[in-house]
Amino acid sequence: MILEACASNASDPKEGDADSLLDWMFQEAKQKHHFAVQPTTLSVGVVLKAWSESGRNEACEKIEEWIERMEILNEQGWPNLQPNTVVYNIWLHTLARSKQRNRAEKVLQTMLERQGSVAPDQMSFSSVLLAYTMENSLDAMVEVETLLDQMLELYFSGMDSAKPNKHSFATAMSGFARLGQPEAVERLRNKMEELYRDSKDLEWEPDIAIYNNVMLAWSKAGQPDQANAVLMEILESGTIVPNESSFHAVLMGWSKTGKPESAEELLHQMHEWYVAGAHDSPPTTQTYNIVLDSWAKSGRQDAWQRGRDILRHMEALYKAGEDGVKPNVITWNTALNCFRNCGKGDFHHAFKFLEDFLQAIDEGNIEGAPTSVTWNTLFTLCEKNASDDFRVNQIWGMMKSRGLKPSVGTYTHLYRCYAQYASEGTRALQQMEKYIHQMKQDEDVVPGRATYLALIDAYIAFGRLEKAERVLSEFCRAVPSSDLITADLEPFHRILSGWLRIGKPRRVESMVLLMEELSHRDGFGAIKPDVATYNILLQAWARSGERQAGERADLILREMTSRGVNADLKSHNIALNAWANSGDPIALTKIESLILGMILRGRPGGSTG
Repeated sequence: MILEACASNASDPKEGDADSLLDWMFQEAKQKHHFAVQPTTLSVGVVLKAWSESGRNEACEKIEEWIERMEILNEQGWPNLQPNTVVYNIWLHTLARSKQRNRAEKVLQTMLERQGSVAPDQMSFSSVLLAYTMENSLDAMVEVETLLDQMLELYFSGMDSAKPNKHSFATAMSGFARLGQPEAVERLRNKMEELYRDSKDLEWEPDIAIYNNVMLAWSKAGQPDQANAVLMEILESGTIVPNESSFHAVLMGWSKTGKPESAEELLHQMHEWYVAGAHDSPPTTQTYNIVLDSWAKSGRQDAWQRGRDILRHMEALYKAGEDGVKPNVITWNTALNCFRNCGKGDFHHAFKFLEDFLQAIDEGNIEGAPTSVTWNTLFTLCEKNASDDFRVNQIWGMMKSRGLKPSVGTYTHLYRCYAQYASEGTRALQQMEKYIHQMKQDEDVVPGRATYLALIDAYIAFGRLEKAERVLSEFCRAVPSSDLITADLEPFHRILSGWLRIGKPRRVESMVLLMEELSHRDGFGAIKPDVATYNILLQAWARSGERQAGERADLILREMTSRGVNADLKSHNIALNAWANSGDPIALTKIESLILGMILRGRPGGSTG
């Protein structure tokens, strides 16, 4: 069939001409009465399926347009063009994948009202259940239980096609499990068990997929002990055999909560029970990767040693003929991540580990290559442990030599490293600026908020506040045209604090005035100076020891009031300090006046220091 060929030859129905061909068939049949090419429900279904599978944003609208066209022409007497359940199910499934649950609800309601050729079946209800779960919100999941109850009510009233089956329950439970709602998942399991107990209907007998959702829900909720209890219940029952996903659901819970010993114990049990014939799923590479991740997340300084030992064990098993546990790039990256909290004295082990990783790739023992995750992890280790930028430059060179382009995350980690190397002086600063130049030359790298903050911090650490301000200007220029960057107070406060530390109250004051001006522009409302901003300004004058510091503090407090910013206890205490440090002859009188005012307003101050 030509129409099927057009629909199958392109991910875009327009590119494959399926949509155009179907439209031509309609026009030929309507205007020239060529009934031999008159479309049928089947031919329209082919194009609708192509739209559904295209993933295009307009797929839902195009499918709706074609169905409305079918209904109009069918009412006008066109034979074989009556919409049916299959066509409506294509529409429902597309709406579900597009996360349009409200529209999916309306379509299902239409099917329930019309019945006949568009009467909903199990697939119809399952698509709406999927639409709810795709939203990943508790509000939507409440509707899932309501729909399941409605399906049961319709089924028991005689509508066989509304019967919820295992897939229906599993879809609902998986949505609750992803949100970490074990009580809701247990409630659905209990409902299934009750239905099965009363009817002995095999479609309601809980299987391993149902129990896996229960375990996943407990793990997501941070209660792996409960997930483990469900696993033990399954093993002891002898009626349901756990699979790899069962063990992984519990292991992810131990990983999430940073309990590597418990994860390792379950790994050993999984192997022992497999050897004993209790289940058919031996530990795999993915299993070991989850255990490695539990060590990486444990935050322990000895995690790198255990991570290294587990990887060596996997290599030994693979060499002994167990192909299913061959270490992959994820394995090495996760093991490398175990070094994240290692002490400075162990940092050289991480670099040796990288060299082993690269050698294993070069020897063909690992498929793939180090990813940006690999290098970013190493830069993070440098940030915490390296005393200078020697290792950073070495890692950068190795990364570039292997053809990997730095990501925006790589540059962000790099600048955070250099914030720690400010004591290296001009040479380190110049090297950092070479990396900045490379980033700006790369059109594929678009700095985000984290990158700008890292650069600002680095320049502040080097004592180059003017350059930090220039970075802030770039940040502000990027705000109007970026969906990834929004203006906020943090970058401004960091630079204000930098000027504060080096005793430059006028630079602080200048920036606060700039913030006030910018806050009136579109997209910059969030940078309006708040009490924390003004407290930095007050602190800058208080620490300056200048004769006019007290007067400036008084003026700032009045300005705060005029701008609707309520001074807090800290504001008044800093103002007291400003007067106390000013050496002004009237300071004592002003201090007494301020304290009296604070008492009258119910804000007795602390020390004037």
